[in-house]
Order: sequence, then structure tokens, then C-alpha cells
Amino acid sequence: MRHFSSPVFSGNINTTYFSSFLFIGILLFVLYVRRFIKNSKFETGLTPVLYTISKKSSKIESHNIYSQIITSALAVGFGGPTGLEAPIVTSGAGIGSILGRFLGFSYTETTMLLACGAAGGISAAFNSLIDGIVFAIEILLPEFIIPAFIPLLLASATAAVVGRLLFNEQLFFLVTEVWKMNALMYYVILAVIIVAFPMAFWLHLLQIR
Repeated sequence: MRHFSSPVFSGNINTTYFSSFLFIGILLFVLYVRRFIKNSKFETGLTPVLYTISKKSSKIESHNIYSQIITSALAVGFGGPTGLEAPIVTSGAGIGSILGRFLGFSYTETTMLLACGAAGGISAAFNSLIDGIVFAIEILLPEFIIPAFIPLLLASATAAVVGRLLFNEQLFFLVTEVWKMNALMYYVILAVIIVAFPMAFWLHLLQIR
């Protein structure tokens, strides 16, 4: 794939060449979902995971362990406009959920394993131990207690170490290699917009209530 996509990264982009890969990726994506997940419901994004935690006792369907990885690899590998965070979170959460049910754990314990799986997935995929823990605490866990931090830390740290042992090369294509000071103002503007948007949304909700 790296060999065939080299014209894109070298700046010599052929629109027809790139579009053909995108079409192949979409076709393989649809064929896989229709052929192998036809008896189950295939959902993308983080919303299904949150819904499963709140409404389905943290019982994620087993096909999400591998289907999310395969479909995201097809989509991203062939140039599709999709991210990697949601698939790795769903896959890791699925492993934790199934393990919890296999061991006969309660809803709280299964949800804890689900969050550990998601944190480990983020930590291994993005080599970011802290981000995995923070994501699990802020997004997935219905309520946070101090003892929950220990299994999250262990899962995230173990996943980061195992990930580096299995693959120690650069995972993503870096557009820049050094920090550019002249871009600092754009980051400041972006930060202000990111903070202002949820505040405006929250104030609008208060007015509605």
C-alpha cells in the first residue's frame, strides 16, 4: 500500500489514481459488512458504545472486536475520510465487555473492563498513555472513583509497552518534523474557538430550560 500511495505523499497527486483507490476501499468496506456482519447490526462512532453502557448493561456484540479494525483499515488504508479513534475504542471496549461477561462480572465490573479495554486501545494505537486514561474517565465511565484509576493505569501502560514492542516505528505520516513558531497564533485562535463553541452551546441549553 505504501508503494502504491507514494505518488500521493510525494506531492504528485493524480485525482483519478487517488479516486480509484477510494472507490475500491468503499467497495471492500460494503462487501465485508454485507457478507460477514449481515446477522448483526454494524454501527460506527462512539455513540453506540455510550448507548451500550447506559442501555444494554455494557454488552457489546462480539463482532466489534475484529469488524471495527478491519473496516477502519479498509477505509483509512484506501484513503477514506474516517478516523482511527472510534474503531480502536470500540474494539478494545468489546474485548473488555466480552471478558467481563465470560467471567460473570457485574455491570459495574464489566463497565470497568470495557473502559480499560478502550483506554488500552488508545494508548497502544496512539502511544499516548495519559490520553487513554483521561478518555475512559471522561467519556466512558458513568461515575469515577479513585480505585478505578489503578486498573485504567495498568491497562493503558501495559498496552503502550506491548504496542511499542510489537511495532516500534512511526505509526502516522508527519506533515512537519519541527515546531513552527509562526503557526502559534493559529493554535491560539483554534483554542479560543474550541472553548467558545461548547460554552455557547451550554448557554443556549440553559436558555431553553
